[in-house]
Amino acid sequence: MSKKKPRYVLYRKEYNDFISNILDRRRRSTEILNHSLIIKDPEEWVTFYACLCEYVAMLHRFEEALEKVTLVGNWNEKSQCWLVDESTAGFVALFATSEISCRQELLNHNISFLLH
Repeated sequence: MSKKKPRYVLYRKEYNDFISNILDRRRRSTEILNHSLIIKDPEEWVTFYACLCEYVAMLHRFEEALEKVTLVGNWNEKSQCWLVDESTAGFVALFATSEISCRQELLNHNISFLLH
């Protein structure tokens, strides 16, 4: 008797929300960088810039992980979701968690992605 491997689900709405947030935060990162280089003391630039670059790079990797879902996942039209294996789901979870962690690090530098 063969044991079935578990399948993980990513719904289209979740996918669209992730992609929308990634694109918005990349755009906001550029705005924040431009603004911060004007108002921040040059001694703060290196640490701040390193954190922001890490965040933007992570957003690109997160987007690639989501794209992989659409390429290797099995689309279920009825449920409007992709079924993916554990490895692919793990990458999405890793980058979703990393995004939160990096954003928290930027909050420590008084950088928020909320529109005020």
